[in-house]
Parts: sequence; structure tokens; C-alpha cells
Amino acid sequence: ALVWTFLAATASRCNNSELAGRAILRAAELDPKLSLKRAELAMSAFVSSENIHIVLALLGAAGLH
Repeated sequence: ALVWTFLAATASRCNNSELAGRAILRAAELDPKLSLKRAELAMSAFVSSENIHIVLALLGAAGLH
């Protein structure tokens, strides 16, 4: 699911809301408990603490709550 959330954030950053939404749906299929908090915990190993809020905003724009 982590790869799909990264794809969703990237697609959201590129203003591709269709792809971002599909990526969030796929991530949620793989991890039914997926949430912004859960994504934050998983991504914290890969995204600096200075930038995590940007990634979470992008995921929120992609439809993750």
C-alpha cells in the first residue's frame, strides 16, 4: 500500500487528480485501515519531518482521510 500512497501524493502534486484518486483506492484495497495518520507513520521512514506535512496535504487532496 505504501507505494500506492506515494504514487497518489506524486499524482496529486502533478495535478493528476484522477490518477491520485485511483492510487488511493488501490492503497485502501491493500490496507483497509489506511488513514492519513497511518500513512504518516509508514512514510516517516522515507520523508523528512520538515516535508511530511506536504505529503499528507497531497494525500488529503487525493482523497485520503
